[in-house]
Amino acid sequence: MKKSIALFTSTLALTSSLISADNNMMFEPKPPHMLLKGGVWQLFGFNEEIDLKETFSGYNIKAVWTWDNFEADGTNAPWKAYSTEFSMRKAFEENNMPIVDRVPPNQGFWVMSFNDVDIEVVPFNPIKIDMMNIPESFKVEEGQSVDGSIKIFSKTGDEIKVDIKNGSDLFTVTPASADYFTTDTESGVDYQFSIDGQESGQDSFVLQVTDIVNNANGINDHNYTFDINIDVEVNPVPSDNNNNNTDDNQTEDNSSTSDSNTSDS
Repeated sequence: MKKSIALFTSTLALTSSLISADNNMMFEPKPPHMLLKGGVWQLFGFNEEIDLKETFSGYNIKAVWTWDNFEADGTNAPWKAYSTEFSMRKAFEENNMPIVDRVPPNQGFWVMSFNDVDIEVVPFNPIKIDMMNIPESFKVEEGQSVDGSIKIFSKTGDEIKVDIKNGSDLFTVTPASADYFTTDTESGVDYQFSIDGQESGQDSFVLQVTDIVNNANGINDHNYTFDINIDVEVNPVPSDNNNNNTDDNQTEDNSSTSDSNTSDS
């Protein structure tokens, strides 16, 4: 049986930019990939927490092995496994092998694929957000307000905190509901806000959502923070001149109608 180990490391820089040394042009980075060769073990490591289910979804992966030197979850089982193949998953269960679905940052893991494949790495994201009630751009008139809401889910039932980051002078944004949620986050919580138009123009603000992870002792372990950018268009209030012109036109129309009726009689 042919065996080999290849070591790959990568960096998740999903929100930064890359600068070309040749022409100083800005480029958006591409998410890291795993170039898997079928039938051999390969060792990978990343500086972000990796979601194995999302990363390997739709691919034929024989096995993934992880080793936790610190046994951080208290199971006393440093070896954990994952597979997309049904027979392998069943074998893991029958042998009471702990199943892993995500890998912490800076921890290596071994992968064997059935075939050669290029896979894009998916960082673990504990937050799901329903944006159905968020338009492409909020529209509000000067001196008026408009309400918005989002539904936030924590996949692991963690506490959730929402902060408004707004540096615009065109509008103000204020919370219209609680902004800290400690219960029911797995089934979803509603965060509501209000936008008040101040001056005409276009700008945006950020809703910063934080998933607060507490350990078994209730002590904050680590957090995940995600920014939601929301566009706002503030329109001027319709001028009185337009209303006056409309009234004048209506008066002239009424006069013409009255004169016509008089002539006919």
